[in-house]
Amino acid sequence: MSVFIAFPAYHQFHCRFRLMDAKPKPGNEVLFLVMIGILMLLGLAVVVFMPMKHSQDGGPLRGCGDRLKAVAFAMHKHHDLTMAFPAAYSVDKDGSILQGWRVAVLPFLDEPALYESIRRDEPWDSFHNSRYHGTNWMHFHCPDTHSSLQCCYSVVLGPDTPFTGPERWDFADITDGTSNTIMCVERRTPLDCWMDPTREVTQSDAEKGINVSPEGIGSPHPGGTQVMFCDGAVRFLRDSIDPALLKAMLTRGGGESLPLP
Repeated sequence: MSVFIAFPAYHQFHCRFRLMDAKPKPGNEVLFLVMIGILMLLGLAVVVFMPMKHSQDGGPLRGCGDRLKAVAFAMHKHHDLTMAFPAAYSVDKDGSILQGWRVAVLPFLDEPALYESIRRDEPWDSFHNSRYHGTNWMHFHCPDTHSSLQCCYSVVLGPDTPFTGPERWDFADITDGTSNTIMCVERRTPLDCWMDPTREVTQSDAEKGINVSPEGIGSPHPGGTQVMFCDGAVRFLRDSIDPALLKAMLTRGGGESLPLP
């Protein structure tokens, strides 16, 4: 937001003075100090309300949890429009992988132009699509990660999770409850390319624990990691979480009745 401060013409005409030459007379020191204070406050207001530097995600740099919440919102908007969450990846008629879920949610992350520019009937690493590998990474990037060109967020791919491959699941399929089922996690080893759909965290790696498997769940946050649940909530799970509890939270319909941390 930009702030434009307009002074009335009367003041422009009658209140011209030079601060460098101003010599307050006895008795006018208070008035002089008040005027200086007003000018300082005006200058501060201009600085505070000047347009903030925006990152590629269309807003000020946000924390990891806020970015996961934005992804959760995009997932839910995708469900509202298509009656299902995005698949972990799409495939062609021969079963070859084309695009991943991150591309599918682009329209709901204020990236409709990028979504339309990507050829979704071609593989993610085709000659045409490769030109977009260096764009849009801020949506899926944890600010605490050292390299700014890494993708930090992944779904968990497995037979019992909400992401089994090219299949799409909806809310009704999450029989364990959306508040009990993990949808998206931080990766211990981030991806070099946000469009890569071939290296999602697997269920077997995720079940090993937090910050255990190099290809599993993990983060640079001290003591644990943030995960997003199917209801859109983002929670911090500690490295010391009970493995049985973590395994239960990864399944969409395991029937477990374990308390959440």
